[in-house]
Amino acid sequence: MKSKLRFCTHTAMAALMIGACGAIAQAQTDSDQIETVTVTGFRASLASALDAKQKSNLIIESVTPEDIGKMPDKDVAESLQRLPGVQIDRSGGEGTQVRIRGLSYNVTLLDGDIFVTGREMYTTGEGSGAGNGNEFQNSMEGIPLALIGGVDVYKSPKASLVAGALGGTIDLRIRNAIDGKDGLTLGGNLGLSFSQGAKSGTPGGAIVASYKVSEKFGILAALSYDEHDVRVFEAQSQNRNGWTVAGPSTGVNNTIGKDYIEPELSYLTHQTVNRKRFGSFVGINYNPIDSVQTSLTWFHSKLNVDRRDITDKVFIHSNGEASGLDASMPSSVDSNGVVLSGTFMSRSAETAAMVEEDKNVADNIQANIKYDNGGKFRISGKVAYGKGTMNSEFAQADVRPSGYGIDGSNGTSSQFTGNLPGNHYANPQGCGGNNGSTTGVNSC
Repeated sequence: MKSKLRFCTHTAMAALMIGACGAIAQAQTDSDQIETVTVTGFRASLASALDAKQKSNLIIESVTPEDIGKMPDKDVAESLQRLPGVQIDRSGGEGTQVRIRGLSYNVTLLDGDIFVTGREMYTTGEGSGAGNGNEFQNSMEGIPLALIGGVDVYKSPKASLVAGALGGTIDLRIRNAIDGKDGLTLGGNLGLSFSQGAKSGTPGGAIVASYKVSEKFGILAALSYDEHDVRVFEAQSQNRNGWTVAGPSTGVNNTIGKDYIEPELSYLTHQTVNRKRFGSFVGINYNPIDSVQTSLTWFHSKLNVDRRDITDKVFIHSNGEASGLDASMPSSVDSNGVVLSGTFMSRSAETAAMVEEDKNVADNIQANIKYDNGGKFRISGKVAYGKGTMNSEFAQADVRPSGYGIDGSNGTSSQFTGNLPGNHYANPQGCGGNNGSTTGVNSC
């Protein structure tokens, strides 16, 4: 089976808000005992996250830039896994889907607007959709960490946020050039990762540059690249038709004298995954006067994934292709019916080979303007455009050394485990088939 999938998403939104702000409470201080406290660096990062949670009337969790750099996380999903109530899925050794309170259908925003990467659309493979092809995934593995200025996770709804999530909202904060020091500022990192079984290491790194002309104007640019080569060896149980209870009380595989639970298939998989992730960000901030703030940002990301699987599948439970536990061999089953040790008898096996190549490209552009002079009138406007494209090519083939069910010459289905009779073919009407005849075969 070979398929190609192309998916493209466009989003555009313009918003205008006019509101009234309440009176500003003024703190009473003693003019003779005025103190100034300046918090910078790591303390400022922690104080910012704590202040956001204290001031919000919502259930919110925040990740600051300092928190993002603490651990060797590969993408945004892996940084969010340490927050309370947030779980992630993994695929090929890397965090992908984010779940908020166990729910995977969440909205991802970039500074308050819809954010697309192309990777949130589909996944393929032997285990996707019970082997029937693509399914929705909503992965965040295509978002480079180095380009993000922080993350807010909203677990409860907010009127000003884009709606549509069952679980919650993930808001990625962009960097602001005016927040830095005057003049040119450079920062970055460089790394090399190794995977057991890989022939060589893979590089990764990022560089961030900002130039602050004054408190009114600044430019910030960032580049990020990382590559990871992963080898995964898996042993797992898979079911197409659910688990089976075998033993005396069910009349199935009554060989060891007690009931036990068994899966349908045992999967032994050797998987290789190569990811190449590139990202760039450009932001311009211009505040002509103190009460007016404007910004223009462009967020570009690209993710290439090359995945190759070889899986040996062995049937275990009694569906006509296995005979359960071998009573002549030692076995152990606990009081809950879980097999702790034993030897299963199987009459069938499959080998599945799968190759998948995904290419994801996304661009998200935003233009913002805000007016707020501290009075009762304020106004803000925003225009956002996002485009995410995924091009996926995948091929999969199964080979079974034992017999499949095939069409016989009389049009019925038969199961064979040895040499096939001369008048039985998988497709009697096809090339080499006998078309129901016992005297010859179809010409090619």
